[in-house]
Amino acid sequence: MPGACSSRPCTGTTTSPSLGTRSQRAQTILNNWPAQAGKFVKVMPRDYKRMLQAIKTVTDQGLSGDDAIMAAFEVNAKDVSRIGGS
Repeated sequence: MPGACSSRPCTGTTTSPSLGTRSQRAQTILNNWPAQAGKFVKVMPRDYKRMLQAIKTVTDQGLSGDDAIMAAFEVNAKDVSRIGGS
């Protein structure tokens, strides 16, 4: 998912290496973040992404809070792609 980070650095993820190592390269990337952001990808576990999608689906259907999470869990548990690992 190119450009997954917004127009500002993902706080903590990109600033920590610069602060910890005093890397000139990291600082250059942070200083030019709008131009650099498109070169980064967001890494997300498949199960987590599937749960986020399931939560959105059930909240769009009117559920909220714990009810939405439990319904999303049930949807994810029955998802055959989960079993196949894709």
